[in-house]
Amino acid sequence: FPTRRSSDLHLKQKKTDDASLAFDYALRLLTDREYSRFELYGKLSAKFSKTASLAALDKCVQENWQSDDRYAQVLLRHIISRGYGPLRFLLEARKKGLKSDSYRKYFDAVDWAETAKTFLAKKSSLLSLSDYKDRQKLLASLARRGFSSSTCVQALRELSEQQSSGE
Repeated sequence: FPTRRSSDLHLKQKKTDDASLAFDYALRLLTDREYSRFELYGKLSAKFSKTASLAALDKCVQENWQSDDRYAQVLLRHIISRGYGPLRFLLEARKKGLKSDSYRKYFDAVDWAETAKTFLAKKSSLLSLSDYKDRQKLLASLARRGFSSSTCVQALRELSEQQSSGE
């Protein structure tokens, strides 16, 4: 007979059904940062039963301690501050379980070309906008960050015009 290892013991532990403990745990998590409903449920369900997790989650939403709308704003600000584009945001939002109605109004208000231009301005200090290979590197860098090809070209064109006019 094989012997049990200590790492196998956690697999046998029963998840608790205490909704108040689940709620306390959810609040502890939410004091550190925002979580999407999907993420928070994943954290709770790892330690608590489905009914306790859902009860705690519902109370957090009801009391406005958890909000997918607020989480979408935080995620969008983070994506923009890191110089990523709309495709990257949509990917992250999908991974976090956000529905489009929770982020659409914020997403549509962003000037993604301006975000791309800001990223290019930082990156182009190391490269020349007049060199063809450097321009291709900059376009590829934007594309990898989740910008559409038309936005990449537009941002590069605007930045080139800005620099040539001496602004």
